[in-house]
Amino acid sequence: MSINMGGYDFDGPYNDPDEIKEELGVYVVLCLVDGMPHYVLDIGTAEESTAPTRRDPFARVVTRTGNLRHRLKSHDRKDCWRKNIHGTIGYAVRYIYNTNERFDVERELQWKLDYACGIAIGRILSWHGKNIRNSNVDSDQGARLT
Repeated sequence: MSINMGGYDFDGPYNDPDEIKEELGVYVVLCLVDGMPHYVLDIGTAEESTAPTRRDPFARVVTRTGNLRHRLKSHDRKDCWRKNIHGTIGYAVRYIYNTNERFDVERELQWKLDYACGIAIGRILSWHGKNIRNSNVDSDQGARLT
């Protein structure tokens, strides 16, 4: 299965985080209606942890808590997802191992797509030294996919 999100191909949508690999990457949480994406609930990344090995003390490996499956299963914004859903929750993922690329894709999607939960980092604007945030953050209406 594949879905295009903001110009990037993602795997999914999956209905269960257990279907997602324990790898690094970017996720998009979706409201699915009749199995089809209706709007975006959240966008983010799963981050790696440094876990030294005997051979390489600076090795970067994916730890149990630094992967997409674990991130989505234990996410701190699940309550917001449930509050803004009127179908079922779906997950789209793009496996990306390079840290800079992962953050670039996350920020680009946060800029391109409206979403209901979390801080819209890409949409924070600076105007006369004050932050103005995207008005749809944590809204009850969600962010429709068009």
